[in-house]
Amino acid sequence: SKIEYCAAHLAGLSLSALQEYDRSQQGRFVNYAQMPNIVWEDIFPNHFHVPVSEEAVDNMKQAALFYSKGRGKQANKEWEEDSTKKHQTALPSVRSAADLFLGDIYRAMEKLSNAKK
Repeated sequence: SKIEYCAAHLAGLSLSALQEYDRSQQGRFVNYAQMPNIVWEDIFPNHFHVPVSEEAVDNMKQAALFYSKGRGKQANKEWEEDSTKKHQTALPSVRSAADLFLGDIYRAMEKLSNAKK
């Protein structure tokens, strides 16, 4: 089905990311739920070793208030958390395909996103 094709494609992309991480031991997995705070609290200072000023954090917090993909009528639209709603309204076939093709890969990525370096 088209749904399974999409899930399999996403699984392929995700698996490539995992394999590259295994090969290089470089990079950082981040769960979307950790965004945006993890950027200035952990990624810049601890992964990239870049000091972050209070002004820079304030600027990032301000930018995080708006929908990043907003264009045209969506430009400057205030960001709203909608992952929960999307998950709750996903068709059973979408959930099933996601679990079938992405379940193990997602769990591996999630484990890495929780690992401290």
